[in-house]
Amino acid sequence: YGSMSEPVAVGLAEYNGYFHKEGALYYYQDNRLVADKTVNDLYFDPYGRYTTGDQELDSYLRQITAECTTEAMTQIEKFHAVYDWVIAHCSYMALPYQEGTDWEAEVALQMFQNRQGNCFYYAAAVAMLARNLGLEARAVIGSCYQTYTWVDHSWTEVVYEGETYLCDAEMEGVFAAEEGWSWDLFMKEYGTTPNEYSLE
Repeated sequence: YGSMSEPVAVGLAEYNGYFHKEGALYYYQDNRLVADKTVNDLYFDPYGRYTTGDQELDSYLRQITAECTTEAMTQIEKFHAVYDWVIAHCSYMALPYQEGTDWEAEVALQMFQNRQGNCFYYAAAVAMLARNLGLEARAVIGSCYQTYTWVDHSWTEVVYEGETYLCDAEMEGVFAAEEGWSWDLFMKEYGTTPNEYSLE
C-alpha cells in the first residue's frame, strides 16, 4: 500500500496493491493496473480509478483524501486522517434515521454537500472515505448505550487484517466532545469503548 505519481506499472516482477494519485484510488495486480473490474467489492473504472458510480461523490472522496493524506502515510494513518476530517468539518443536525441497506452513498454525498447530519450521515461519510482507501467498510445500524439509556444509532465497521473494528465519528466528535469527554472511537474492538454497542 502506498502512493504513485502516475497510474502505470511499478517496475516490479509481481506487485499487488493500492495506490493513490490526486486522491483517486488505483489497484495493481501482477504489476498491471486493474481497470473495468471489481476487486474486493470495489469497482475500478476503465481508467483504473475506484468509483462509487456517482461522479460528485467520487470528487468529494478524492478531494478529501488528497487534502488529508501524504505518500508517507500507512493505510490506517490515511484513514485516521480522513476520519478526523469528518469530525473537524461536519456538525450534527437532527435528521430522519435510515433503514435497510444501500443508503450509504446517497447519505454520504449529502453529508459532504451540507457538512451536517446525524449519526447515519457520519457513519456513511466515514465508510465511503474508508473504501476510497481500499478498506472493507460499511455503515451499520444498531443501538448504543448513551447517557444511561439505549438509543438507536449508526456507526462504521471496518474489517482490517481479518479483524472487525468500529469507528464512531459522531459519538466521538459530537456527543462526547459536548460532554467534555476525550473519547477515542477510531478502530476500536467491540467491548473496549467507553460506551456499549449492539447490532441487535
